Amino acid sequence: VVVVEGHARLREPRVVLAFELPTALEAPVVWRRGLWGTDPLATRGRTPADAARYEWVAHGAVRLAEGDLGVTLAAGSRYGFSAQGRCLGVTLAATSLYPDPDADREVDWRLAVVVGEGPWWEANLEGWAAWCAGAAWVLEGMGAPGSRHRPVVLDDAVEVLWWERRASTELLVVLGERRGRGRLVRLRLGRSLTRAWRASFPEGEALAPLEVDAQGELALWLGACEVATLRLELV
Repeated sequence: VVVVEGHARLREPRVVLAFELPTALEAPVVWRRGLWGTDPLATRGRTPADAARYEWVAHGAVRLAEGDLGVTLAAGSRYGFSAQGRCLGVTLAATSLYPDPDADREVDWRLAVVVGEGPWWEANLEGWAAWCAGAAWVLEGMGAPGSRHRPVVLDDAVEVLWWERRASTELLVVLGERRGRGRLVRLRLGRSLTRAWRASFPEGEALAPLEVDAQGELALWLGACEVATLRLELV
């Protein structure tokens, strides 16, 4: 595993900052992680004009493989990926003139390059994308002064789709099951979690109580592709 972290200040408009990863792998398709699954895309165009088509949306991770050997490129909260033959790429920032001339002028990123054997479904694309995007889930000021509590789902088939702090001691979290199969999942925030409910969205009205154990861990059943809203009460 190679981790690449960086920071940049872009002063000019119409600047694209990208990361490219050349490989020695010959593969006709690349596997991309989507919001509700993983699907293949072609790595070669029929004509030179097709090349521009190969920046496409992926949710944080892609995998290129030749036989059982493959490489995963994960980029957390980045969505513009490309695959040109043997080269993987991801756009980190693109400055603009309109409507927000200051968008993407200062950016941070964390990338992970993971080489391993096995099919794409054993490459844990969800887990690596979530790890790279972990900073987006950190909540500051919840619980004791200076403490940080990060929503951690103990199942890489479930994703934290959205969260919002509603009050000094309340949090609204939206979870999504990604693999089309019902499962019992666990959510852990630490010992500061005291009570939890299934809730309405976006109001956050408590609908049904959920049991929280002494370790601050919450277990709940999610159906296939279900999206669930939780209202959490912290100390």
